Amino acid sequence: MSKEVKRNFLGTISGILILGLIFSLILGIKRSSQNVKADSVTTSVTVINSAPQWMVYPFEDPASATTTPTNVGTQVTFKAVATDANADSYYLAVCKSADITPNPNNPPTCTNGDWCISSLTNSGATATCSYLVQESDTNETYQWYAYVCDSYVGQPLCSPVSTGTDATSGSPFVVNHRPNFSLVSNNSPKDPGQTITWTTTASDPDTIRGGDTIKLFVCSTSGFNPTSGCTGETLATSTFVASNPSASYSIPIPKPDMTYDGYVFIIDEFNLAATGTAQGSNSQWIVNNVPPEIVTSSIQILNHDNSTDYLTLINEEGTTTGYKVRYQIKDNNSCWAQGGSNEIAGVSVNVFRTGVTCNSPNANNNNCYPDITDLTLESCGGPDDIEVWATTTFTLWYHAEPTVTSTPWETQIWNASVRATDNNGSSSAQVTGENPIELQALLALGIAESQINYGSIIPEQQSDQQTTTIKATGNTGIDQDLGGNPMVSGPNSIPVEKQYWYLTSGTNWGELPTSTYRNFLSASTSPVYCQIEVKKSTSTTPASKPNYWRIKVDTTQPRGLYTGMNYFYARMSATSTW
Repeated sequence: MSKEVKRNFLGTISGILILGLIFSLILGIKRSSQNVKADSVTTSVTVINSAPQWMVYPFEDPASATTTPTNVGTQVTFKAVATDANADSYYLAVCKSADITPNPNNPPTCTNGDWCISSLTNSGATATCSYLVQESDTNETYQWYAYVCDSYVGQPLCSPVSTGTDATSGSPFVVNHRPNFSLVSNNSPKDPGQTITWTTTASDPDTIRGGDTIKLFVCSTSGFNPTSGCTGETLATSTFVASNPSASYSIPIPKPDMTYDGYVFIIDEFNLAATGTAQGSNSQWIVNNVPPEIVTSSIQILNHDNSTDYLTLINEEGTTTGYKVRYQIKDNNSCWAQGGSNEIAGVSVNVFRTGVTCNSPNANNNNCYPDITDLTLESCGGPDDIEVWATTTFTLWYHAEPTVTSTPWETQIWNASVRATDNNGSSSAQVTGENPIELQALLALGIAESQINYGSIIPEQQSDQQTTTIKATGNTGIDQDLGGNPMVSGPNSIPVEKQYWYLTSGTNWGELPTSTYRNFLSASTSPVYCQIEVKKSTSTTPASKPNYWRIKVDTTQPRGLYTGMNYFYARMSATSTW
């Protein structure tokens, strides 16, 4: 088709379309001017109440199940989530049976009673209610039936019943009951270091788990928490057992002898405390008194100056005081006694020369000083202190037997034995120490007379016999050395050798050869030996022996009253003469 033909054809079509459009407009205008009539109907709908619907089915939180039961005295808690198509709030009701009645403006009513009913809960929120398990709930399991209900004033509704969907947290809930604890006893009294055992009569009533196990606690105080145990000192615990648990306590050393508290408690494996007359009772236990002991190695004799090398006597013909025996006392009841006093009440100390049996019947001041009771206790550290140091002070007489070389007892020594008695009258053994000590010799003599008075004499004539009584005032037998100074009267003097001593009464001046039994007096600077052989004193009255004297002066001796001084020096005699 030519271009010109095309243009004519398109122009014709366009004209036709325009004419059609104009016609339509004219026709519409005519119709709109006509009178049109219509009809109507009313509408209605009734929105009815809808029961709440479970969104989260009911469950126990925490789950109350066989392995996780709810203890009596605690709560089992139920939870659920529901929505309401009417946006109403709802109640969660946990019933004891599958029967419930909703109530307008009020919580629903479980026909046969409820375990719990929640407060009014917003739609879509979690509802919660709890039941406190009672001691009277004696069954081990209890079924529950849960509903969610609104409280619409017109026609309140409840959901279908649910017992939960989880085997653990669904119905039923499981109750754990208290063990029964009826009797308790213990096997005291016992000694420190021994074991006390508490035995019980107790059992658990639950059987759903095959029988619950129970455990015994023995506490020093009445404070107890079933979860954590004794709030004070735990004396003993048992293991978990099916029934009649027992627990043992090893008494420490030291432990004072007295009566102690032992409060007893039983729990089951779920930390539920028992019931019964014995629960929380005080099963007191007793620690025996045991006798004290002396620590043998501790016994030490001290000189009056507190030295330990040897003992020395000071006072002639009398006593020397201030000697001590120091020792350690051990007591498994401790050195402390109830009320803060001392466990050790007394001692008996024997001080003696070895080689003799020293006791009361054999008492003598030579070698046996028995039953010395002086006691000074040092500080005790308290009931946990097993030992205490003590000191006994004693006295020795001047004639106590020496044990040094050249004495009859040079192979022996002095020692001490100690016995302690506690405040209950129990005594230790008499224990002899391991640290003996030498007693030194006290070489001493005394003269009973205060002077040798020759009276009046004529030159070349001997005087009357005079006597000096020589006493052994130390602890040895004695001889003596004799010396003197010239007797003087103004410028005149009598030589010392004009005095004559002898040991046999009636001997004349100078008539026999000199010896150790008779001789002329020597100067004090070179005394002469006199074998007087005074025996060793064996009592508080010194042994003694006489020594005789005469004087004789020359014809040329000037007249006058002459005075001088003679000296007596003690010398240890041969032991055979003691």
